[in-house]
Amino acid sequence: MIYTIYKKSNGEIVSQFSGSLEQLELNLNSETQNYIQGNYLRETYYIENSEPIKISNRPESWYDFDYDNKQWVVNQEIAVREILANRQLLLSESDWTQLPNGPLTSEQQTAWATYRQALRDITEQTGYPLSVTWPQKPTATETVYQVGSM
Repeated sequence: MIYTIYKKSNGEIVSQFSGSLEQLELNLNSETQNYIQGNYLRETYYIENSEPIKISNRPESWYDFDYDNKQWVVNQEIAVREILANRQLLLSESDWTQLPNGPLTSEQQTAWATYRQALRDITEQTGYPLSVTWPQKPTATETVYQVGSM
């Protein structure tokens, strides 16, 4: 038999147990934990009145489920980490635009420099990190070189 063990205080699922009811009760901290029959995952359910309650979908990757209040709450630390990682990726992808003697005109290079500065400035936006307006990349400016041409 499979059992789901949860915290009595807030219904947060702690683990699953496979075995006899007698074995489960020997390993259960009965002061703080309880159990129900069945296999319910922590990421998907919490327990209330000995019944599994499905948790709604995570609104964004930087939300954590608050088992005490039974709702999703923002984790600012994760939001900042994700936004800054995405910004770094966009900056890295556009590093080539700032190379001297590159394939861009000075106007194109200036447009890319402005874009890159706007990426650096996202931390100054009102609503950061939960509401970020990403700057638009300059229009495609890649030059195709063919071997033997010139």
